[in-house]
Amino acid sequence: VIGVNAYREVCTLHLAGQVIIDKKLVLRLANIAAEKSKKIVEKIKQSLSEEEDRRKKGIIRGFAGALEQASILQSSANRTKFDFSNIAKTAAAVKDTTIDVDEVECQVVEPQKNVVDIVPDTMEEDDDDDDDESDS
Repeated sequence: VIGVNAYREVCTLHLAGQVIIDKKLVLRLANIAAEKSKKIVEKIKQSLSEEEDRRKKGIIRGFAGALEQASILQSSANRTKFDFSNIAKTAAAVKDTTIDVDEVECQVVEPQKNVVDIVPDTMEEDDDDDDDESDS
């Protein structure tokens, strides 16, 4: 493992175990690492410069700005863009086509503490469950 900063200074060199390594290979890898670190530092400086420009202009930026854009409020619109004039007619049509359902009386049973079973009176009791428990 080799670590090099943008000024081509070797900051870290870790040779695990007793491996024989050619010094030319180490120097070549150090040069490659130095070039890569220089490019990364340039990208970071460029990004910081762009960020500073965005801040000065008041443009939404960064992770918090991305969250605001992906917010549920992002798709909100002024009320004038929605047409509510047909809602009453549509609701009446849906109400007219809805099938009436008969209500069924129910019993509320509490078999255990903080557990509630709502059982319709029309439901038949299944005795097979009791037999399974007694077989154990």
